[in-house]
Amino acid sequence: ASCFIYLYAIRKWNWKDTRIRYLLMWALLIFIPLMAQGRTLPHHFAFLSYPLAVLSAIAIHHGWNARKKAVLAAFVVINVALAVFFIATAPGDLSYEVADDIAALTDGGDLVISGNPLVTVLAHRTAPPNLTNVAKYHYPETTLGDVVYWLENNETKAIVLYYHLSEIDGLKEYLENSSQWHFYEKIEGRGQMLFYGFTPKFSRDSYEIYVKE
Repeated sequence: ASCFIYLYAIRKWNWKDTRIRYLLMWALLIFIPLMAQGRTLPHHFAFLSYPLAVLSAIAIHHGWNARKKAVLAAFVVINVALAVFFIATAPGDLSYEVADDIAALTDGGDLVISGNPLVTVLAHRTAPPNLTNVAKYHYPETTLGDVVYWLENNETKAIVLYYHLSEIDGLKEYLENSSQWHFYEKIEGRGQMLFYGFTPKFSRDSYEIYVKE
């Protein structure tokens, strides 16, 4: 929502002001590593909001009294248009469809393991305490033993392989060779927009659901 304010601020910055140059350097020191990391998600750009907010505040402070009505009107119009555009073009989130399946396949007291924690939240199901976050980078790292321990727990009734959870060596083989666990469904589709360097690209999401009989 603040994109317009940032663009408006560019015309108002005093490039000779040392404080402005420091703030721009701060923003660049965040932006360049973000784009160079290889796989940038939309929420990563939130880190840029701090220096950009300060820069915008400086610009608005100098020109607000003279143009406040015009700036406010333009801000509202542009941000409404942006909101409509992003909502209309956003792909449907597959996690809702997966959550509906999990809710239908399990009872309220059952445990569910999911590579996407949003699935268990939407399905109103509980995840095992040490498997609530199976992101790729966290400590301690989730191991096959951690997952198998809960797969053998009688309260665990479903597992959703997604992202890092599906990459754990031996997990899929364990499920396929188990007499208790059975493949239910695979749901695939377009995911969220990512940036690979400066190139935007939609991810390809894949969920595999296994249930215990």
